[in-house]
Amino acid sequence: MKDRSTGAQGALEVFVFPFRLLTAIFICSSVLSAASAQGNSALHESQRAAHLRALNNSILQLHGQVQENATSLGALRGQAAQVLAQRASALETLIEEDPHAALTFAFSADLISDLVEKFPGSALQLESHVTLNGTIEHWITDSADLKSSREAWFLNAGGSRLELHFGTQQRPAPNSGPVLTIEGVRLGSHVAVARIAAPGVGISGSASRGMLGARSPLSLFGLLFAGLALAWTLKMCRLQLRSPFMVSRFAGGALALVFFASTSLVASAQTCSTTGVQNIAVLLVSFADKPVPVSPQQATYDFFGGNSGPSLNGYWQEASYGQTSAV
Repeated sequence: MKDRSTGAQGALEVFVFPFRLLTAIFICSSVLSAASAQGNSALHESQRAAHLRALNNSILQLHGQVQENATSLGALRGQAAQVLAQRASALETLIEEDPHAALTFAFSADLISDLVEKFPGSALQLESHVTLNGTIEHWITDSADLKSSREAWFLNAGGSRLELHFGTQQRPAPNSGPVLTIEGVRLGSHVAVARIAAPGVGISGSASRGMLGARSPLSLFGLLFAGLALAWTLKMCRLQLRSPFMVSRFAGGALALVFFASTSLVASAQTCSTTGVQNIAVLLVSFADKPVPVSPQQATYDFFGGNSGPSLNGYWQEASYGQTSAV
């Protein structure tokens, strides 16, 4: 009876320990991610947002003084003009660097209307809450050394070309179409997007995802099933090892290894496909001091073939064994 009891406890340990290990890993990862996010938020608050908060407070104080003392209206409006100019510059910078924070520091629509009334001529220095509909442009520009790149989004609406700034997790989905409706805060030609109000629009980006953010439910169940199968197999072979304790520890370690090794595989499976037909636009640009030396026909041959020479399309088809082509 004693030997059976010990065997049952060893078998139970085989199943329980992997789940304990995964739970500890998940909790530690969540705590570290939250601490890192809070640290980054506090650092950014001390640099940009704190300055904008101080300017907001100054504007509110001047607004209150105008309501209480109308005799010194000219002097107060002069002070407000200087502070509003500084605030407009700070808010525009924050919209470009941290759109989410800029949205939290924007004045309400009612307060903006009252400020325009109290301080005439300040309308161009104050933000506005907008709902815009138009065609979207997405540009990715590489640096001269090809070591960095910059992503830019533009919206053509009402005869204006506005630059859109999204949060870390908010982007138009690939299937959203060329026309979007967005809600946000506009200052000049920059818009901090608060919401994308269009069908077929999703959330992309992985900068703030947790450990399980890139995993589907099927992948999680698959990992757990694989771990249980591994633990059961090792349990059946425990007599060949020194003790059930070693079996359970080995099973837990192997399950954790499978869990982490699959992270990059699952995440990479959600990226755009590199097979199939790749649509390419070729732009021939002539500079003022240097005309383009390539004809449209030659560029077509170089990219898509059509003559006896090499081409990009031909290289892709050869290197991918016919799985990728350029058109």
